[in-house]
Amino acid sequence: MSKASKKDDLDLTPAQVAAVMAELAESKAELAKLKSEAESGVTLKTTQYGALQILGIRGGYLGFYSDEWEKILGLGDRIRAWCEDHDEILTKAESYAKTPADDRKK
Repeated sequence: MSKASKKDDLDLTPAQVAAVMAELAESKAELAKLKSEAESGVTLKTTQYGALQILGIRGGYLGFYSDEWEKILGLGDRIRAWCEDHDEILTKAESYAKTPADDRKK
C-alpha cells in the first residue's frame, strides 16, 4: 500500500471525527467508572434472577430486588440517625477487634 492510499484511508468528514470523539469520550467515562469501582473494591452485579448484588463489602454479597433496594435507600436518613444515636454501642467493621475466644480457635 502506498503512503497516499494510507492517507486516503484516514480522511474523515467532520461528522465522522465528531462521532469518533464522542465514542472516545464515552469510553473514557466508562473506564473512569470501572477504575473507581475497582479502587473502592465494591462492585455491582445483576443476578440471573434480576436482583442487584453489591460485592466487596463483606465476605459474601448483599443482594436485593430493585423494589427492596428502593425501600432500603428510602430509609437512609433513618438509618444514619439511628447509627448516630447508638454510635457508642456499634462496632465498625474496620475497627473490629479480635476477642479472646478468637485466639482460642487457632
